[in-house]
Amino acid sequence: MKWYRYLYLGDNARKAKYKTFGLIRKSRFTIDTYIVAISVNPDNILDVYSANMLKQPHFKNKSYRDKVYVVGLAKGRDEALELVRCIVDDTYSHTGGVD
Repeated sequence: MKWYRYLYLGDNARKAKYKTFGLIRKSRFTIDTYIVAISVNPDNILDVYSANMLKQPHFKNKSYRDKVYVVGLAKGRDEALELVRCIVDDTYSHTGGVD
């Protein structure tokens, strides 16, 4: 799993970001934490995953896990969706498109 250098963080996620990073790296259970990643499916732009989904066997597969590129981290689904909106707005304002 690759992490974007200038990671987008929700307000609540920013407060405990180092603890959250450690829990995700160690595959520990994290309450109400969501990851925003570039979609592996070319028909989508971004994917929102619960951090706990990374414990599923599908994500343990190294070839798939290496394709996941995390661009945002949020506490709570609402904050994750707000983060998606922010990422799309920033991308559109910088490039004139969302692809």
